[in-house]
Amino acid sequence: MRRFATFAVSMAAAAAVAAGLSSCGPGAADAPEARAVPEARAALTLEDLRLEPAAADWLASRKASGGKLRVAMRERPDSYVPQADGGVKGFDYELVAELCRVAGLELEVSVQRTIESFFTRDGVMPSDLGQGGAHSYTPDLLETVDFYAGPFGITPWREALADWVPLWPTRNVLAGRKGEEIGGVRDLDGKRFAVIEDSIQEKSLSTLAETEGIALSFVYGDDEESLFSLVETGGADYVLDASVVMAKSRQRHPALTLSPFPEPVITIGWAVKKDDAGLAALLDAFVKASQLNGVFAELWSATFRMDFGDYLDAVLATAEY
Repeated sequence: MRRFATFAVSMAAAAAVAAGLSSCGPGAADAPEARAVPEARAALTLEDLRLEPAAADWLASRKASGGKLRVAMRERPDSYVPQADGGVKGFDYELVAELCRVAGLELEVSVQRTIESFFTRDGVMPSDLGQGGAHSYTPDLLETVDFYAGPFGITPWREALADWVPLWPTRNVLAGRKGEEIGGVRDLDGKRFAVIEDSIQEKSLSTLAETEGIALSFVYGDDEESLFSLVETGGADYVLDASVVMAKSRQRHPALTLSPFPEPVITIGWAVKKDDAGLAALLDAFVKASQLNGVFAELWSATFRMDFGDYLDAVLATAEY
């Protein structure tokens, strides 16, 4: 399957990302001079997907057996957000809904509350999953649905559990108070990080501290918003999160500024069972067609309040040492 290019990251390259994302801050999405109004696009059609035989066969078989598409999503900001009127918003939900419209399928969503529920085996997530343990199994939830839709980072340990359809690239970025930007890894020595306990961010920072021989401490919050508040009020020095989260959070926390983090670009994607090549091909064809058609960028901009092309330029920026 297609993968976005992965780039070697220097602090200068990451700084270019931080600078690019800063341009997506307060007012950037609404400024009339920010971008031209896009021309009206044609509705995406099934013919636009140019399905290969395996994908066409999967779709025909599913329609013959009732036409339901079962998708697991996690209730979280920007991905799956229930509305007071009973509707749902969020990039992943709306993109999957567009897939169902194009393919003529009925969407059935299995809503999850925790990230752990996507990776359990016999009801339990292995304690060393993602921390060096060698695991290869189909997660419990994936046995009951067709695929997972959400902002999942495609990592080696996740690739051992499922096949992945790539959507967009991301990179972790630091947010701290203005005037306290960093210029290199050594500047992080002795700093306090706001994290959710046992999160990927805490593990990444712990690995960085061990590798670079620096001392980091952690201040725990309950959710993403509380982490930004901790930094803003002085309870912690920095928060580490994905570039798209940072770009949007700057609109709510204009007192914070972005700094680079020495980590490579990774790809966000959707997960399918390893033996479901037909569905994987269908999803991959849909994502590619939606990007060419413009509906992908349209939904992205509506959700994240930034231009998708500008985001890609910032995240994929490169530079030499």
